[in-house]
Amino acid sequence: VWFMVDNGYLSWSCTVPPVKDGTSYKVIRFSECLESMRKDVECTFGILKGRFCLLRYGLRFAKVQHCDQTWLTCCALHNMLLYVDGLHKNWEDGGVSDWETMNMKCGINNENKTLPFAISRLNRDLN
Repeated sequence: VWFMVDNGYLSWSCTVPPVKDGTSYKVIRFSECLESMRKDVECTFGILKGRFCLLRYGLRFAKVQHCDQTWLTCCALHNMLLYVDGLHKNWEDGGVSDWETMNMKCGINNENKTLPFAISRLNRDLN
């Protein structure tokens, strides 16, 4: 298991920080993609913490399994509440996110429709 972290964490064998001084295009692109994905995850956690106050103040369970179940339940409820909030409309039509739109304007396309856009772009850039 590896953890995506920023450069504020210690360099351990299980952490993957972005490279500060990339010397090649592949390393620079990998660092940019890593930072982008980490920020997306942090944003998602922030959205869930904003919606569910249980997550805002920490989970006090004796078992890790209960914490996992709580997170999964909050994710499922959040996805269901997207319909109540009316935020599901773009996703049903297969609409692209702002991030994908920005990359398409830069000439980066997702040729492999079976993979998520970010993964296919990362695979292409690293090859």
